[in-house]
Amino acid sequence: MFIRIIVLCVIITHNVQLSESLICYSCSNEHECSQRLPPVVILGSWNPNGLITPTPLPASVRTVQAENNDNLFSCSIKITPNGWTLRAIIPSYECQSSSYEFCCNENYCNHLPAPPLPALTSLKCTVSKCPNSSVTCIQHRVALSSATESCSATFGEVNYRYYTKGCQPTIPHTNPAFQVSLYNRQPMFCCNSPECNTGPEANAFKGISIQCYTCDSRVTGLEGCMLFNESSPDVYKAASSSRDESCATIIGLSGQDSVTGTTYPDFAMRTFISKCVDRDWGTVSYGGATFRGRIKCCTSDLCNKENIDIPKRFRNALKGGFFIISGLLIAIGIVGGIIYLSCWRKRKAKHDSCVTNESGIRLLPSEPTPGTGWSQRGTATDYPERSAAP
Repeated sequence: MFIRIIVLCVIITHNVQLSESLICYSCSNEHECSQRLPPVVILGSWNPNGLITPTPLPASVRTVQAENNDNLFSCSIKITPNGWTLRAIIPSYECQSSSYEFCCNENYCNHLPAPPLPALTSLKCTVSKCPNSSVTCIQHRVALSSATESCSATFGEVNYRYYTKGCQPTIPHTNPAFQVSLYNRQPMFCCNSPECNTGPEANAFKGISIQCYTCDSRVTGLEGCMLFNESSPDVYKAASSSRDESCATIIGLSGQDSVTGTTYPDFAMRTFISKCVDRDWGTVSYGGATFRGRIKCCTSDLCNKENIDIPKRFRNALKGGFFIISGLLIAIGIVGGIIYLSCWRKRKAKHDSCVTNESGIRLLPSEPTPGTGWSQRGTATDYPERSAAP
């Protein structure tokens, strides 16, 4: 029992020490690196002997930690042009969301086997860490990879601009327990339009304008997001400080990524959209991704919990369109083949005819015929005008 208490204290102390530091998986160019890894590292489990049995990671995979407890780092998954999978921790501004790269800022969040598709590429936030007394502040731009993340800003002894999952703005003067300090990074401002956290400190006192549910099944799977389940650990209650934003439910149908050619399944996202407009079933766009689906907006707190069924007629129409296009392509291929075969036969027949005619042509012999010799040099009889007397 005493050993268990000691080990438990060590685990708690270890977690507290790392609470301010981002921890990510790191590996490269190994088969094990392209596999799905545990979403968290399980330190161990009790066995009957009272000892902890650690859960091992693959030999080529290790964990790395952000330097100096700096929160301006991200975990990343990247697919190289050679098809290698790389996992690492990098400065946030170096990470660009795309079909080949995924970024996140929670411990071990780069455990996915590959970047989720379709990729979000236009959701961007400003990231910076500057003392309040600093005259100049270097700011960078980072692309978000998930619909659950919001741009955030915190002002105090050190001003942070970053991005946060399940962002909840907290105004200091309305919460006596909240103290802005170097060690408290509770967001004071949250928003969801490109680089919306670049504004001045005055924006931090706008409070909460609207609350919405956020989830992204491309990252966590359909459970809890497609069929809404508020108690799911992958569903967040988030808030925005912007009056231009609404709650939204996005349903996407299976398709093929235009960059990698990889197919992806149906997906669901619940999030915020600035100046949101309803889009009926068809081709829609969100966050730089274009796909077949629907977007439904609403403007009251936590209103985006409605489940949206995919109409059978729409899915059947898509299937019918696929078969029609496939049939047309096959028909075009058959007609093209027939035309090519016909032309080939005509060319072959013409070629055979030319060979037959040419075989009947009498060629000039290369050797003189006996009795009728010929010379390369002309004679006077060949050129009578030259033999005539002047």
